[in-house]
Amino acid sequence: MNTAAIPAELRERPQWVVWQLEHRDGKPTKVPYRAVGGAPRERASTTDPSSWAKFESALRAAPGFDGIGFVSHRTTRTSESTSTAA
Repeated sequence: MNTAAIPAELRERPQWVVWQLEHRDGKPTKVPYRAVGGAPRERASTTDPSSWAKFESALRAAPGFDGIGFVSHRTTRTSESTSTAA
């Protein structure tokens, strides 16, 4: 993963999750999970900032998932979002 391609402004924000590709209604979906170590896995919410993490935490948790993602939320200063495969 080329983390240098992710803007520093986004990396500095604690709005990161890890994601796992799952199928819902027969369609592939990137399901967000909390970027914390250990089991069981806990789903993250795109509307609950308490379920988000720092960029570094998402990177550490990434090996057990399909990728990391930035949560774009209307209360944040940016409307950009990104999703990166691990």
